[in-house]
Amino acid sequence: MPEIHVCTVLPAALDTPIYRSAGNYFGRTARAIIPVYSPESAARIVVRLVERPRAEALVGTVAYALMLAARLAPRVLGRTRQMLKPLGRLNESALRTYSEVFQHHHVAHTRLIN
Repeated sequence: MPEIHVCTVLPAALDTPIYRSAGNYFGRTARAIIPVYSPESAARIVVRLVERPRAEALVGTVAYALMLAARLAPRVLGRTRQMLKPLGRLNESALRTYSEVFQHHHVAHTRLIN
């Protein structure tokens, strides 16, 4: 009987098209938090998990720093996030859009919201 392992991959921010193709309810252009890691860095972690499974694997040094901060000082991290929110990555104006993730052809589709 084969062994089955469930592993969670926790990336910081990956350079993928999600910020361009996901629905946008803010009316501002969304961008990933910096630094942005390559999808290949996450793929390398997945390959390592196949070879040596473990419960969780983080991608990028920022993910490690955030996990450590969340475990050691969750309140401080929460307050820091609130203070930094105005500096967030929502910049110039953008159209509000609605994203339909699941369609019968399994193709993401974006429509404008009134």
